[in-house]
Amino acid sequence: LVMSIINITKKRTSRSYKNTISLFLIIMVPCVLYVIEKVLSVQMFLLPYGLVISEILTLRLVYRMHIYDFNNTAQAMAYDTIDDAVIAIDDNYKFKGCNNKAKDLFPVLRGFSVDDEIDSLDGSLFDIVVNRNMEELCVNRKYYKPEIKNIKSKNKVMGFVVWFYDVTAEREKTDL
Repeated sequence: LVMSIINITKKRTSRSYKNTISLFLIIMVPCVLYVIEKVLSVQMFLLPYGLVISEILTLRLVYRMHIYDFNNTAQAMAYDTIDDAVIAIDDNYKFKGCNNKAKDLFPVLRGFSVDDEIDSLDGSLFDIVVNRNMEELCVNRKYYKPEIKNIKSKNKVMGFVVWFYDVTAEREKTDL
């Protein structure tokens, strides 16, 4: 309750303001109905109605805030099914995730958590991500071709995915 009041008084975006108001209402509706029930000696129980209203507000808030987002679950599953190394980075150059193949290719990624700054990446990976250096990379006698694909939402770049395609077989064919 106190945190809701503090957040309401802070200057925030309209979305966070609406979410804070919703949280405040979720807390207050059952409380107010309980007080009305006890103070006015109403002949019916109002608290269950308050709890139902709070549930509806909670579901609305969960839907609006995307607290459970199917995309996050699908994303984790998709990472593991991709044969190539994949690294996701947001538009502020913060690490968003990678698959196990990327961790094998770049062991430094094993120590990364979501929202870590990528400025601590090793030289070649940092050069690919930040400077968009798309030259082939040789790791453990295998060749990888990096490719950066932008992630857009409503025509705004939200981040990008760096794919490392294994081109060892193609490279061996051309070397013959």
